[in-house]
Amino acid sequence: MEMKDLSGMRRVLYIALFPVLMAGCVKKSNNDNAATARQLMQESIDLACSYRDSVKLAKDSATVLRLMQDFDDRMTKLNYKYPADVFLYANESHEEALTNVTLRIVELRDSVLLSLSPYHKVKDAGVGIETDSLAVKEPD
Repeated sequence: MEMKDLSGMRRVLYIALFPVLMAGCVKKSNNDNAATARQLMQESIDLACSYRDSVKLAKDSATVLRLMQDFDDRMTKLNYKYPADVFLYANESHEEALTNVTLRIVELRDSVLLSLSPYHKVKDAGVGIETDSLAVKEPD
């Protein structure tokens, strides 16, 4: 009788410890995901910073276009190096930093392209024509 009680207690002990053991495995997996997400975000921020600086120094619109296409390609390739949903484990500070750098790239791109546009140069020279002065007025 004691042998059955002992094997029954083992079974209960195994059943009771199984969730604890599984939780330990899941916790390690989440820690691995968090570390991987941190690495992905850091690489993404570094990549974005290098393109931010390059766009800022661009001298023509073709260079800006090439840089933006390269940035898109490299960011896509970087994301494919990591597991599919690992970014879900990234912390807010990394996400905010990446967002800020990316928004700055877009602002610089627009600023550089605007400064290179012929319309912008003519308007700044004071040669622009106001459209209100072209309106046809009816005689009174």
